[in-house]
Amino acid sequence: MSVRLGKGNRKGFTLIELLVVIAIIAVLIGLLVPAVQKVREAANRMSCSNNLKQFGIALQAYHDVYQKFPVGEPGTLSRQWGWGVTALPYIEQTALYTAITSADASVAIFIPGGGANSFGPTTPFTADAAVAGRSAIINGAGTSAAYPAAKTPIKTFMCPSDAWAATTRNAGFGKTNYLACMGNGINMSANPIAAINFATADGSIQNGVLVQANNPTQSWANNIASITDGTSNTILLGEVAGQLRSTNYGLTAANTPIWAGGNPYITATVSGGRQHNYFRVTGGLNGTVYPINSTTVATMDLAFNSSHSGGANFLLSDASVRFLSSSVTPLAYAAAGSKAGGEPVNLP
Repeated sequence: MSVRLGKGNRKGFTLIELLVVIAIIAVLIGLLVPAVQKVREAANRMSCSNNLKQFGIALQAYHDVYQKFPVGEPGTLSRQWGWGVTALPYIEQTALYTAITSADASVAIFIPGGGANSFGPTTPFTADAAVAGRSAIINGAGTSAAYPAAKTPIKTFMCPSDAWAATTRNAGFGKTNYLACMGNGINMSANPIAAINFATADGSIQNGVLVQANNPTQSWANNIASITDGTSNTILLGEVAGQLRSTNYGLTAANTPIWAGGNPYITATVSGGRQHNYFRVTGGLNGTVYPINSTTVATMDLAFNSSHSGGANFLLSDASVRFLSSSVTPLAYAAAGSKAGGEPVNLP
């Protein structure tokens, strides 16, 4: 009896089959990676929006206590703490706020009613202490005991889409991706800076809500009643992206916005910083006079911008958050920057 032995059946991939499988995997990865990135960015944008929402609630709570919004930044030469410090107790950062205020008297908390020399025809107030020459940010001017607290990174101040390090820029101070809107009529091109009339008694130049004070002992703040354009039509805070500016435009570390406010330099005009160091980085102030995500060096370090595609998040004065497109009409955008301009505001 004879047994016929057949050839063994070999199982496995041929080279062509292997290449086909690899090609299919590559196509799937090519399809999935953008989808994952899109989902991640959507989550980051939502987180960024939630940060602004927290600030909206915080600033409304501050208003409930003091019958005023805080100033964006008190004092001459941007040397005092900015609005971010006054918001700390309302974003679960009371210990940090206490550390700062116990070491430095230049946090401007305002008393409704004010005194005879208070600024503002209808909203007078006085500060809790004279703030002239007192700073925890500038070395050699006032106390520096609160220095370490100002270097604390705070997640609520940071948009997760912005890859700029939390503390490595600007002498290690904690960064912020959110700045106050001081209005739409600020003359950022004046030279020297002293020529800019950025603080008048009735706020006619700084026509936003969170303005920069310019009196050493007294100034003014805005309340909800002063926002006659409507709180849902008026910008309170806007988004900025340090990484975008640093990577694309080669700006210096001096241009990093910091949540504490106050100028980290002895003078306001530091080489490489321009007025950006004075109006925006140092005090968390900006204006809507420049387009969102402006792509020119002349304006982009003065404009609200973001790492999100197509626009930036904004907090309105009613504590709502809107994502405004980079293509928003200039008239509508500018109108949203002022609190009482009387213009029709048609935000998309």
